[in-house]
Amino acid sequence: MKRLSLLIYIIAATLGLSAQNTIEVAVLSINDFHGGFVRDDFKGIPGAASVVQTIDSLKQIYPCNIVVSAGDNFGGSYFYQATRSRTLFPQFFQDCGITLSGIGNHEFDEGQAQMMDCWKTGVSLRPAGWDMEYISANIRCDATSDMRTDGTSRPRFCKPYAVREISLPDGRKFSIAFIGLTTSSTPLQASASKLKGLSFCGDVCAVLDSLAHTPGYDAVRQANARLILTHQGTRMKQVQRGMMTQLIPTWDDADSLNLTRLNDAQFAGIISSHSHQPVCGTINELPYPILQGCNCGKYIGVMKFTLDGTTLEVVNVEPSLVPVTPKTQFTPKAARLQAQIDELLADTHTRAGTPIGDYLTTCRADIPFDRVLMHHDQTRMGQLVTNAYAAAARQQQGFTADDLIVGVTHIGSMRCGLSAGPVRVLDIGEVLPFDNAMRVYKVTGRQLRELIDYGLHNERYGYLQFSNLTPTMDKKRHVKSLTYTHTDGRQVKISDKATCYIVADEFLAGGGDGYDPALFPAAQEMQGLNMPHITDAFINYLKTQPEI
Repeated sequence: MKRLSLLIYIIAATLGLSAQNTIEVAVLSINDFHGGFVRDDFKGIPGAASVVQTIDSLKQIYPCNIVVSAGDNFGGSYFYQATRSRTLFPQFFQDCGITLSGIGNHEFDEGQAQMMDCWKTGVSLRPAGWDMEYISANIRCDATSDMRTDGTSRPRFCKPYAVREISLPDGRKFSIAFIGLTTSSTPLQASASKLKGLSFCGDVCAVLDSLAHTPGYDAVRQANARLILTHQGTRMKQVQRGMMTQLIPTWDDADSLNLTRLNDAQFAGIISSHSHQPVCGTINELPYPILQGCNCGKYIGVMKFTLDGTTLEVVNVEPSLVPVTPKTQFTPKAARLQAQIDELLADTHTRAGTPIGDYLTTCRADIPFDRVLMHHDQTRMGQLVTNAYAAAARQQQGFTADDLIVGVTHIGSMRCGLSAGPVRVLDIGEVLPFDNAMRVYKVTGRQLRELIDYGLHNERYGYLQFSNLTPTMDKKRHVKSLTYTHTDGRQVKISDKATCYIVADEFLAGGGDGYDPALFPAAQEMQGLNMPHITDAFINYLKTQPEI
């Protein structure tokens, strides 16, 4: 009995010694933040202040840490666009401790020069001493690009990798090399003018092999660990294994086939982004620990390294996701950031002068909108937006109550729905974040019918949204006729020779989302109108609605 007790004691003591002789290091990450500064419970966005507070809590759990971003830091955010000259991004990243980011397609929204600038100029709220570094190994510049680094094909706005050191409790340093990658589908998701001279290689294995033969790569080899920080998407896939159904990570990107072939043992794990899905587990044959924290700060990724306390060798890597819940009480640092956000909401105005924090109307019930799931639907949100376009034109001099005015929009112009309750200007800005100019065209009933017919067969980009019209279709789903409903409820069938007015944004009228510009004849555009931009048109319309 004594011998058994002694054996148990020896085992316990050995296990305790083993546990004491390890060190935990954590890489914390955000991805696809998309300027999600303002809390939005309907969309599940916790707000930047809650992200900061959650990261600070994780830093208490993991004192040896580094925080990084996997790209798409902004893009599609009305708050970011409206507050650009006073953007809180540098302050937010400073509060999080982020000085390193991958490159997503939305990093190119403001152009290559702005990315290289890293919010250094034209921004009044940049903390002193904060700096930013972008990494991506598979972006190339052609010989004509003024962003080309001398003697290489690499762009000047980023490096292929970066090495960061984490201080350990005993004063030693643990170094992690981050290798950046960007999806090769970027040219399909960013303006061609912003990508001038650039190409994106999707052959990940070839890129990484080539990188390993470049001067300076010894810094990566000599790091204690190496992670891939990539703006290439993943998702959780359901698989059947015997009697068990499991969810496992899988690639969900234009480069998926090449990414699946990646099985280089030098890399300890992968932080992915781009597909806006929460992902955690292992991937590929090797397999790699991988994580992806959804979008807009909804999750913080934690890649935890367990180190041998003597040699600093990595003995285990464990990925996990920590949900960010909106906070009711803030720590001083998070409260200061929230106060800055609130101040910008009160002091920032739309193009037409409305404070973005103002309330406009009340939404009786949730108005859901998903431009992917509703790709081929006529939506309630589309109806509201196009009603606003038509109302904006009707307020112009020369139009009467009897004129046939039809607002139209492409489904991709709208980015979210509205939740039940008060509706703010900011909410409308998030619905229509691309504040395009409006155009009005005087057309015949036949031209209007041709546009509607084309829009209801736009399978790739989604069906046209329109106001005040009821189409009649033949057996092949082509539009035979259109009935117009006036604002007072009167209905009239539109003849081919009738005079009609189409109101659209300049993106659609210019051939965006697959529309032929001939559907919006330049010679028939009405000149001299003082039309608002689309976001202000929607704001002005909702001011006239006690509820929607």
